[in-house]
Amino acid sequence: MKTDFDLGKRMVAFAFFFLFSLSLVRASTEYIAYEHPKLKIGKGGKVVRIKNVDVWLEGTPAMRYWIDGVLRDERTTDSWAKVDKEKREAIKKAVDKAKDKHANGVVRVYSKVLRERRRETYYDSMGMGYGYGMFGYPFGFGDPFWGPVGYPGWGMGYGGPVQSSTQIVTVYHIRSKFDIIHYPTY
Repeated sequence: MKTDFDLGKRMVAFAFFFLFSLSLVRASTEYIAYEHPKLKIGKGGKVVRIKNVDVWLEGTPAMRYWIDGVLRDERTTDSWAKVDKEKREAIKKAVDKAKDKHANGVVRVYSKVLRERRRETYYDSMGMGYGYGMFGYPFGFGDPFWGPVGYPGWGMGYGGPVQSSTQIVTVYHIRSKFDIIHYPTY
């Protein structure tokens, strides 16, 4: 039979791991528009067309183009398997921003992956009280005024935080920079 204590312990553990996993996956995107667009001449490269926008993953357009602004994207994940997915999400975000700005294309300037290893310590703060009725004692004593009690119950004792585990966690930071461009019309 499961007690309320076991259920509470599981709920706290689930909430902790849910919040921990949310803290490891995060993304931030910043768009900086240029007041005076910069004119550049490209040398050619690899282009992919996504949602009617030219995406230059390698190289630049083999013609003149204007840079309207820069999009910086930073993402964090805890799994190497998710790094490529996060890079694709960054490209989708750049394409969406280009469509919002009525631009013709996106040039990927760089996309770096940085690895960070850090030590994480987890604490278990689930103490247990054992005593008579709602007045529990953390060490299992009965009622101090009436002597030891023959029928123990769950109480309100508190055991304090206890270090449960320490482990090394690897976190991956993906930093990308894109130029939002448009082609000149003659």
